[in-house]
Amino acid sequence: GGGLGIDYDGSKSPDSDVSVAYTLQEYASAVVQTVKFVCDRKGVRHPVICSESGRAIVSHHSVLVFEAVSASTYEAPHVSSPGLLSFVEHLGPEAYADYRNLYTCAIQGEYESCLSYTDQFKQRCVEQFKEGTLDIEQLAAVDGVCEFVSKAVGASDDVRTFHVNLSVFTSVPDFWGIHQLFPIVPIHRLDEKPSVRGVLSDLTCDSDGKIDKFIGGESSLPLHTLEGEGKCGGGYYLGM
Repeated sequence: GGGLGIDYDGSKSPDSDVSVAYTLQEYASAVVQTVKFVCDRKGVRHPVICSESGRAIVSHHSVLVFEAVSASTYEAPHVSSPGLLSFVEHLGPEAYADYRNLYTCAIQGEYESCLSYTDQFKQRCVEQFKEGTLDIEQLAAVDGVCEFVSKAVGASDDVRTFHVNLSVFTSVPDFWGIHQLFPIVPIHRLDEKPSVRGVLSDLTCDSDGKIDKFIGGESSLPLHTLEGEGKCGGGYYLGM
């Protein structure tokens, strides 16, 4: 039972968490040869080997097709200078140290370090929010600061949120529960080159109902603009 992986991303690579570096034939041969070797050594008659390989058997039985009904673009709130000073005063020592490092790297033009400190700074502030030492307005200010830095160093992505007609918890609970990645592609407008990047958000009321990790280490998916951008376009389907 188990043990047979799936080449979800097509890379046939041992370095990928969603791939395997062996074929079905190689897997079967390794199992059969091992059993044969042990049986021959112990003088035992060769058995009939039955394999129940779980997901490797059932994962190919279906494709989930779902509709993107609308799309939106998030704009981080603008942070004024007085608001920024007030916000910095409420930072914990670790988050404040990240902020100072971020500020120094930005002044010195060290853009890669700048982005690294931006991610670290944001994560620390999220932890402070969870602890109750930052409120929701201050956490929004963190988004504003991080977005400003990303734009300043030319690393800001125009990633849109596509609202899709499914529930992550019902349809793909393994993505939420164990971070399993699945191939996801548009199955509409395949004669057009995708022109935007997007993440997928479901129509439930839970904020965790979002897919923002994709095969290949990507944090967004190449998609097409919807008819009547910013409105309820509909009629755009994806397969998973």
